Amino acid sequence: MLTKITKMEIRRAFFRRQALVAFLIMSAFFIQGFEAYRPGPLVPVTANHNFYFAFLYAHGNGASGLLPLVFALIVSLAAGDSLAWDKKSGFIQYVLMRTSYKTYIVGKMVSASVVSFVFVFISELFCFVLAAIQFPNISDINKIHSSFIPKYAGSLFIDHPFLYILLIIFNSALSAVFISMVSVFVSTTVKNIYIVVATPWLLFILLHFVLYSINLTRYAPLDLVGAYILNHFSYRTLEIPFIWIVLSIVFYTLTYFFFARNFKARVYNG
Repeated sequence: MLTKITKMEIRRAFFRRQALVAFLIMSAFFIQGFEAYRPGPLVPVTANHNFYFAFLYAHGNGASGLLPLVFALIVSLAAGDSLAWDKKSGFIQYVLMRTSYKTYIVGKMVSASVVSFVFVFISELFCFVLAAIQFPNISDINKIHSSFIPKYAGSLFIDHPFLYILLIIFNSALSAVFISMVSVFVSTTVKNIYIVVATPWLLFILLHFVLYSINLTRYAPLDLVGAYILNHFSYRTLEIPFIWIVLSIVFYTLTYFFFARNFKARVYNG
């Protein structure tokens, strides 16, 4: 039954209008980043102006790359509001008449995780292809200025730049899992779709400024979805995915606990 519910939720999520809108928004912000990175007509094109760096710049390395500011909003729009829609439409009552609340919420969390991960991975891979179409390849990686070499997993970039891009996309997809879990968690107590979608975005913005104000900038969330690539903190390769996995597990647990508590309270109170 869990597998059936999970598959049903994944199919529903991918064919929603919100997923298409989120994909278009993400593509638009990547294109904006590409245009900000593109050298002017009087600037000579060097090895530094290639599609790898264009993608990384648009991903959040550059000051004009705006994607980190809206990344959480895009993900929650694509995959985080399904529980809230079930509650708003009454679909949750229909499902809970046919299965246990445990199976339902686990299926909801698994499907939201899968959808958010796949959505971000495919969307960013598509945007990387757009960068490859618009910018030249690296003719000789040794010609790249050292200041452009990523601080995060730099040796992987030098040896295998395409695998490096896949690593960055993988990290982003893991962060999307966490973002979707925050939305699902909020949905356990809130029915308002706008609040559910906006909460992860507001949380990212608020935590970013709070952590900067108390000198814990290493873990500022907006940096962890973009600027960490060139950040002077020199994150270990597994540190970024580890952070997102641990945070996702925490919100998996919280979501399950709060949903179960609210369901039992509703049954007990009639």
